[in-house]
Amino acid sequence: MQTVMFFSGTVVGLFLGAILWEVLVAGPQYLKSTEREWRMSERVRAWQRMALVEYAQASRVATSRAMYLALHDNDQHSVKAPDLKAVR
Repeated sequence: MQTVMFFSGTVVGLFLGAILWEVLVAGPQYLKSTEREWRMSERVRAWQRMALVEYAQASRVATSRAMYLALHDNDQHSVKAPDLKAVR
């Protein structure tokens, strides 16, 4: 009977020790790590937003430059369509 009580006390003690370890050691470390992860992901999101804005601006500039070159440097795009009366 004493052996059974000893082992059950050991199991209960280990269980309570695990809970105490979670509260005192693992809990604050977990909170600190999740806070750090959140701050890191916030930095990454800010960096991604910045990169997307720069990409959009560069794309807009490239598109407007390509349109300018197409309309002003090459005069092939501004050739008038033939008159339909002349085609008949």
